[in-house]
Amino acid sequence: MNNYYALKYLTKSFEKTLLNRHFLLSVSPFKGVWSATFGTDKPECSLIFSSHPSETALFTDRVKSLKKRNITSFFSELTQQRVTSVQLAENDRFLSFTFSNNLILRFALFGNKPNIYLIENGKILESFKNCDYFSGRPEPQPRETIIHKKIPKEGTPVKKIITGSFPLFPRHLIAKVVDHYSLDEKTPEQVVDQIELLSQSIETSPEFRVLHDGSLCLIPEKLLPVKNLGVFRTVNEAVAFAYHKGTELRRFSHLINSVKPLLERKRNSLQLRLEQLHKTAADPSRAEVYEKTGHILMANAHKELKAENGSMILPDYYNSDQPIRIPVDESLSIAQNAQAYYDKSARTERSVRQAKRRLTDTRHELAEVTELGRSLEGIERTDQFEQWSREHSSVLEKLGVGKKNLKPESLPYRKITVGSYEVWIGKNARSNDRLTSAAHKEDLWLHARGASGSHVVIRMNNQQAMPPKEVILRAASIAAFHSAARNSSLVPVIVTKRKYVTKPKGSPAGAVKVQREKVELVQPAEI
Repeated sequence: MNNYYALKYLTKSFEKTLLNRHFLLSVSPFKGVWSATFGTDKPECSLIFSSHPSETALFTDRVKSLKKRNITSFFSELTQQRVTSVQLAENDRFLSFTFSNNLILRFALFGNKPNIYLIENGKILESFKNCDYFSGRPEPQPRETIIHKKIPKEGTPVKKIITGSFPLFPRHLIAKVVDHYSLDEKTPEQVVDQIELLSQSIETSPEFRVLHDGSLCLIPEKLLPVKNLGVFRTVNEAVAFAYHKGTELRRFSHLINSVKPLLERKRNSLQLRLEQLHKTAADPSRAEVYEKTGHILMANAHKELKAENGSMILPDYYNSDQPIRIPVDESLSIAQNAQAYYDKSARTERSVRQAKRRLTDTRHELAEVTELGRSLEGIERTDQFEQWSREHSSVLEKLGVGKKNLKPESLPYRKITVGSYEVWIGKNARSNDRLTSAAHKEDLWLHARGASGSHVVIRMNNQQAMPPKEVILRAASIAAFHSAARNSSLVPVIVTKRKYVTKPKGSPAGAVKVQREKVELVQPAEI
């Protein structure tokens, strides 16, 4: 979905759909996913970016309603700015949008860490991922692509020939191409000629296909006859389909894997329990042996006999008075040892009775779990899984399969409400680190200036306007009170956005660096 040729055609698509549109809002609705809304007099549309290395993608889509809470927003400096150009780097997978305020939004669509960078005058202002690390660094530059123009030597691996001579050729298709054209049996010249032909077909007569394995392919089907899931009018439609299909498969796999291993463990546990119950229920003779041993001891209780090495040798009147060695507790009398064996006999009899009762229940449970496992094997889609889980909810609940018995974790910082705003207050140095790390970049961050103390955050919840002055002053007073300067009559308190607060590498817990700040002079006040 992110090979160079796909991005080349996507760039042309974005020029048609996004040029001269205004940036309205961008959020992260899910982990690793960024969504921006663009609008003008035309209907609004979304630009979707997936940073998952296995399914890196960029495409436009229809606008979907977003939940109002617990979403993270990005790149507010672009709000209401117009897209003036869309450009793809030459021979590299950097795709850049330039806006009317001369800021650039650059997508890095390669490697294990795909990202988005907001750039001003060659410096990164903000990034989608790892903003603290990238903020203030130079903008990323396209790599120089080295193309081997000489024909490789005989014996050079086919994949190396292709990646060396055609570094932009879609790597995920190499195995399919090698297999279809038997390139392992061809000379380097023949390999180069074949890949040249396929590359030209992508440039001049592409087909926007999604293959049976969910991968994107621009090579025409007549040149690479691999089974399709679908063929699309535009590359954007193909990428969107491949992404949503991959997301659906990933969600489906997660749902199956959340239940299947638990069912298997439950079945194995029940099978082991069944074996143990069978063993106990099938051996009632142990109770009889313990009882007879007690009788033998009791028959000799009147005698003054001493145990040696934890046992006694006594005549077994159940076996023609043949001598029998009986383990005993030397601290107890013979009668007491006899009673201990009677107790063992009674416990064993109870165990046998219980085992026989539990055998029926355990067989029934095992049959239920086995049948659940069989029925799960036939499920191929998320909607089928959801229906299956509803139909078997009572059995799943009874078996404890899929239930999450998690105790709520206590927060590492304190939460209060000031006006209509949620305010976080650090408890100690480590708590301060976690609070600042958890805060959104647009939240307000406060700390007593020049004194140790709690980090305080006013949660913005994607609101563009600043909180009322009284809310800021109240939070500042709380920050002053929770600092080493709490006994002063007036305390200067730093107020800044969280995105301007960074933690130097290797610094102690709670230590931060503030890049931009305003100062409010307030009286310390308790919560």
